Amino acid sequence: MFDPKDNPALRAECDNCGAKLPPPDSQGNRTCQYCDAVYHVPRQGGPQVTVVVGNQTFTPPTGPTYDPAEAQRAMQAAGKTAATAGGASCLVSLIVAVVALAGIGIGLYSAFTSSSTGGLFGSAQAFRPDNDAILALPGEPNGPVNLALAASRYEGGTSYYVVKADATSGQTVWQSASLGDKAYNIQLAYDASFTLAADRTKVYAFRNTDGTTVWQGSLSDEIDTSCRGTCFTVAGSRVVAKSRDGVLQAFDTATGAPAWNRRLGQTSAQVVVTAQRIVVVDHIGSDNVVAVLNPADGTETGRLDPKCADPSFRGSRGYGPSSSDVALPVPFSDGVVFAWSSSPACVQKWDAVSGQMAWNTYLDGVSASSAPAKGQLVGPTGYYLSLADKVYDLDAVSGTVRNTWNGGEDLDLAAYLVSDTALVLQGKSTRGTTKLSLVVVDPVSGQQRTNIDVGAAEPADGPYASASSVVTSSEVGVSAGLDGTTLRVAQLDGDAKTFRFDTFDATNGARLGQPTSADPKLGSGSVTFGAVQWRGDRFIANVGNGIVVLDTANGTVASRWPG
Repeated sequence: MFDPKDNPALRAECDNCGAKLPPPDSQGNRTCQYCDAVYHVPRQGGPQVTVVVGNQTFTPPTGPTYDPAEAQRAMQAAGKTAATAGGASCLVSLIVAVVALAGIGIGLYSAFTSSSTGGLFGSAQAFRPDNDAILALPGEPNGPVNLALAASRYEGGTSYYVVKADATSGQTVWQSASLGDKAYNIQLAYDASFTLAADRTKVYAFRNTDGTTVWQGSLSDEIDTSCRGTCFTVAGSRVVAKSRDGVLQAFDTATGAPAWNRRLGQTSAQVVVTAQRIVVVDHIGSDNVVAVLNPADGTETGRLDPKCADPSFRGSRGYGPSSSDVALPVPFSDGVVFAWSSSPACVQKWDAVSGQMAWNTYLDGVSASSAPAKGQLVGPTGYYLSLADKVYDLDAVSGTVRNTWNGGEDLDLAAYLVSDTALVLQGKSTRGTTKLSLVVVDPVSGQQRTNIDVGAAEPADGPYASASSVVTSSEVGVSAGLDGTTLRVAQLDGDAKTFRFDTFDATNGARLGQPTSADPKLGSGSVTFGAVQWRGDRFIANVGNGIVVLDTANGTVASRWPG
């Protein structure tokens, strides 16, 4: 018996939550706005049908352009000679009936269907990227935009994959073997040879050239999802994973052989990877412990001993940072900056290899306990810490506080972007309607250069970005990119579903040229807006159903994935 639920075009409600399903978008996907279930509608049209009558052949049009009368005339013309033979007219009538019924069936089926990837029986739909698992792979500013990402696809049920995509061509370079229908929280890592993925209790390595599965390993528990970016990472020749049960495990990236494991004192222990070491901020027994590990074999090479003692009580040794405090790695080095305690807060820089402290700074009247991970930046000449709604600029060499920025009673500030010549702070006004601004300052003198008001916008990235990246019809999403002295701002209007781009000179705040806008044809309803990367004038954004590459200079859609 025919069941409308068997046809995604006729399905009225979502099987998962019962909500009404919207019409298909340009990719042929009907996405439930409540639970994100996707129902794929194959594209219009059907297979060509070649009919042979006697020694004549013809191909009637396929639906939805099928015209029974035209097909009848073609059949009559093709079968005129054959029809004079005994019994041929019956054959012609039978073929006409069969072709007519097939055409009507194809037409009816096609009338309900639309997709860039489908066929008559609805071959696999386009991929849908996972908002939390997208890596923009290294590349030149004007070169191809290659991405490693987790993505799902509806194939009679939802299946999850790891995918390598070229967003500039819209092509899927490769897809892994299916990880099943429950891979909701994939985490990714990457090195020169392999794309690595952690899914629940499994770790996979996929060859970068073709996506073949090279090895698979097992974890002691599910991967910890509370610390994306640090709980699953590459350290030298090892990929290191932290499980929810507080076990740190390492696998050889080339072979998958288990290299070592360490049971942590706390399940919430913080893991920091430097150039040559792994630093673990843990609590063992009754003490906060900062252990330094060799990533090759997991041996403990030593312990750092950061202690915060009030300078007015020099006899006190104080205590070290906990797993919830700031532990900021300095890129391309073995330096780690710690910030913890309160009144005064302690900020110290340590070298993980030598085990020596580089400098110590006290911040009187400031609390750095349980400071948020976002809003802490390393710049070329300074470290920018967002503590207690202020931003502190510490000299990278001496640790001296060079500048402090305080937004005031109704404006919270946090470090957002930094380059050689500019520092951008995200400002959030909490008086009345929440409003967002971008404050550009000179990172050396501390002088404010400009304040760009972006109104009641929801940040897609940065220290004040919310856990949800969905922009509703009443909201505006915003993202910014800093390229030397050029600051670019993208705003997504949730109502019009269009992007607006503004460009500023970060040295003086002057607007560069006129704003541009782009319409990526996002359809109706709420839109996922997760910024992926800025590359010069190109803005790569995750918009839920795919990745779009937008040319901000002329306001065009350069490309999209899936294409």
